[in-house]
Amino acid sequence: MADGPRPGPEPQASALEIRLRAIDAVYRRYGREGLKDYPLCDVTMLLASKRMELRDAPAGREVGETQKAANRLLELEIRELSGHVDALLSGAGLSTLHRAESRLHVRANRREAGSDQRTPKPGRGLDREG
Repeated sequence: MADGPRPGPEPQASALEIRLRAIDAVYRRYGREGLKDYPLCDVTMLLASKRMELRDAPAGREVGETQKAANRLLELEIRELSGHVDALLSGAGLSTLHRAESRLHVRANRREAGSDQRTPKPGRGLDREG
């Protein structure tokens, strides 16, 4: 038997790490198209992890060409993911705006149609004698 340190059991990945790896694998394989099935919070989590990875990556003049290429790839992925998130957010804003606009038209149509048919209820006016 060797008296050296024994290798301990490898720490298990958390559920968050597993989910992040799965989303990253889908992104690497299918690009932005693969992320359409994932909710916005998962995509922003992937974007945040890429930003932290780039922040923690070695940089400078002393870095080798392979590291520079890896950093450049991370920068491109961050730009693409940022564009995807922005597109999702602007699309959500437009669809919400469209729904709100259609609701306003429905209400306006109801008011126009209802103004001819409704009669004011007694006792609900503001000109009460007290």
